[in-house]
Amino acid sequence: MDNYQISCHLKSPKAEFDAGQKLLPEWEKPLRGICGAIQAMNELGEEENDSRQVEWIRKH
Repeated sequence: MDNYQISCHLKSPKAEFDAGQKLLPEWEKPLRGICGAIQAMNELGEEENDSRQVEWIRKH
């Protein structure tokens, strides 16, 4: 799961992100909200917090 979560976190181009979401198996769909929230934070210019965001995903 960690590898998926980190790769999802790093895919910030929205078109690529949306295309990837369509391929998720049912059990991974709850991650959509987490990845979307991180993408939104990144778009607000908080890239320096990336490592903490990845840690947050791993812990939750």
